[in-house]
Amino acid sequence: MLAGCGGGGGGGGESPPIPITSTPTAAPAPNPNVYAADTAVDWTSARYDPSGSGNNRLQTAVTEANVALLTPAWIFNGTVGSLSSVAILGGIVYRTEEGGNTYAIGEQTGSQIWNYAPVSPEGFNASPLVAAGNVYFASTTGAFYVVSSGSGQYEFNYPPPAEWGPPIGGTELRAHYRGAPVYENGTLYIGASNHVEPINCVQGGQLMAFDPLSPTMRAIATLTPNGTSGVGVWSSPVFDASGDMFVATGNTCNVTNEPYGDSMLRVDPNSLSVIWSAPGPIDADDLDFGATPVVVDDEVIDGGKDGIVYAYNTSSGQLIWKESPFPNGEVLGALATDGRYLVVPYAVSTDAQHGGIAVLDLHGNLVWSLVTGEDPAYNKGILSAPAISQGMLFIGYTQPNCTSQCDGLGAFDLATGKRLWWYSTPSPIFGGIVVVQGGVFANEVGNPTTYRFSPMSKADGLARRSSMTYGTHFGGSAYFHDPWLTRTNFEGDNSGPLRP
Repeated sequence: MLAGCGGGGGGGGESPPIPITSTPTAAPAPNPNVYAADTAVDWTSARYDPSGSGNNRLQTAVTEANVALLTPAWIFNGTVGSLSSVAILGGIVYRTEEGGNTYAIGEQTGSQIWNYAPVSPEGFNASPLVAAGNVYFASTTGAFYVVSSGSGQYEFNYPPPAEWGPPIGGTELRAHYRGAPVYENGTLYIGASNHVEPINCVQGGQLMAFDPLSPTMRAIATLTPNGTSGVGVWSSPVFDASGDMFVATGNTCNVTNEPYGDSMLRVDPNSLSVIWSAPGPIDADDLDFGATPVVVDDEVIDGGKDGIVYAYNTSSGQLIWKESPFPNGEVLGALATDGRYLVVPYAVSTDAQHGGIAVLDLHGNLVWSLVTGEDPAYNKGILSAPAISQGMLFIGYTQPNCTSQCDGLGAFDLATGKRLWWYSTPSPIFGGIVVVQGGVFANEVGNPTTYRFSPMSKADGLARRSSMTYGTHFGGSAYFHDPWLTRTNFEGDNSGPLRP
């Protein structure tokens, strides 16, 4: 690694990753949880495939041979920043923003195709889903919109479930969406979480299955069987190759005796009934599951806000192993795997001043780790959901021990931790990374920018930056609405910003 913080394409300011000298148990075969719908050119949901792998093994445009040549092919400017990843289908890039705008962007040109913003101000932190001819946007206020993927025309929205209870003060819904929707076997699935904890919590309706073509609910699950309130779902459901569904749950809001809180659940995808429930983090000081899990082989794996990584048997729910690469750390965002290695991003590593990256094998042995920085404006380390492709890890993070140009996007050799590429951005990249045949895509949180990186010479890249375009709000004025970023208490029951 090179010294100094550096700018786009430059070297690193962090120390080299810490390798593990002991010999890990032999790694299993590559992940069998792949789908016929997986393609090299499209990334239609937040985690690429229903297993949550974040691994596009099919694209061949970006490799270790040319990753160091990644340069912005275009930079699209919307209205405000984004905490989500983009979705890509058929040469169109779909972007959501914290301020409520959604965009369709030409993948090759970076030009705006359409812009949709609801009449009521919304915040879209969950990544969009494109499926069945539509784009699905779930908001931080509890609204859930559906528009045509081709035209951006409003189609319908899913009404809030009655199980959420009456609105707060007559207007504010008790639940909202933080995890992205997923599409599996012709059905749309999404989890809901308490809007304000512990003041107002929902008594039911924390997991839903919708008809993707009409505002019809097919099934709903109440994860508070004792009739109390709490147990939000802050992440996305994941599936194994057989179609079994797994859901990681949040804390129990204002109670501590709910059997489905702070747990991993196996759920029947048709009825949404719980097949098994396995405990995860101890419900104390909000130490629950806030990250989207991943299914690989016969394990479903997730990291908790207690810093521990938990692996369960998909059939029985038995805890196979648990490890803590960064003791007292905090895992948010999402995990990723190529079927051999497991990537766990830490918003907080061992202390309260750094983030971290931990790469494990599927037996929980640490392969390498890297302590990263923490952006001072947000007081968080890594919130970016990692992407894997062609033996490389792509992730947004802040360089430690750095005084300028510290935020950005990096690529690492997945097996060794060697950094292969770095690009500095003016503000952090907290949203998920997307890697397809068309390049690498990322959103900034503090600026309204979407980047498309392609491997090219720097001279070619500078020449092509003239294609930069600026998004516009269709109403003629930009607005920003996300009450969570103005609170010192992101969830309602914790201190510190940006906790999901």
